[in-house]
Amino acid sequence: MTIEHEKSSGNVFTDLGFPHSEQKLLKAKLTAPIYWLPKNRGLAHT
Repeated sequence: MTIEHEKSSGNVFTDLGFPHSEQKLLKAKLTAPIYWLPKNRGLAHT
């Protein structure tokens, strides 16, 4: 059984065809640490 696949561009938003994909990737990279920092330190509500 052979599974077909495509190589990623490194930007999931580009791969999915979203407009302004570079800006979306940058926003995701900036937002993720802001979200996870308090959770990892036990400061966020569950």
